[in-house]
Amino acid sequence: MNQESERIVLSPSVSLRPFCQPDPEGHCPTCADEAVVATVLSVDQATGMACVRLGLGEALIDITLLGEVQPGDRLLVHGGVALERLDESVTSARE
Repeated sequence: MNQESERIVLSPSVSLRPFCQPDPEGHCPTCADEAVVATVLSVDQATGMACVRLGLGEALIDITLLGEVQPGDRLLVHGGVALERLDESVTSARE
């Protein structure tokens, strides 16, 4: 095949951006690729969910990627999913 036959033309109506749904504060975790630090308040191991403190509020997050999580643990959270347990040396201005 030559270069001309391998060229792909997208119509103007096709978007390569992911679907964006900003939260009430205008942030989109998909577009911003933003993770935040959260402190675990309570854990429901049966459902794999935890109630955490995020800044001034609370949220339910999925903890199934981390295994055992306990109240007081500090987690890195993105899009409602706990990605990593943080040690005490990690600080965050958004915590």
